[in-house]
Amino acid sequence: MLIKAVFAASALFYLSLSAEALEIYRNSQRYDISASLPSGASFREEGVDRKFEIGGVSGNLRLIQDSYNDCTALIDERQRNWVKYGFSEATDRHASSNECAITIHNPASGETVSSFYIRIDACDCYSALHFRFQEKDRPDFVDAAPSIVASVRRNNS
Repeated sequence: MLIKAVFAASALFYLSLSAEALEIYRNSQRYDISASLPSGASFREEGVDRKFEIGGVSGNLRLIQDSYNDCTALIDERQRNWVKYGFSEATDRHASSNECAITIHNPASGETVSSFYIRIDACDCYSALHFRFQEKDRPDFVDAAPSIVASVRRNNS
């Protein structure tokens, strides 16, 4: 009975996701990248970016235009570039062969940016998935981010 309840809850969760094959360009080459947002949210196109809002969280998905052998340099650049905007605290730094992540925080503004770089086999490149939110909106991030990140990872299944 418990297994049936878990299966039903999982089915409802996945049905509530808005799955899209997004046309995203890398160096003028088009790629169809699958990504899902919670029900009611949608992507909008702005150049090479695919942006979205969920509650108090703004997000952005893109393909990295340059080539990288691994994504450690991407999180290093992200951390370095955001210091000038007051984002001086880095946490949740993770690097593996196919994925890197970093969370940076601006203590003065209370704003946080959490970035995930996920290797995409189709383009032999990394995608960048960024979430930006105020600390008061962290619950929106905690609720939405895991399923969105998982949907981008599924491009390599």
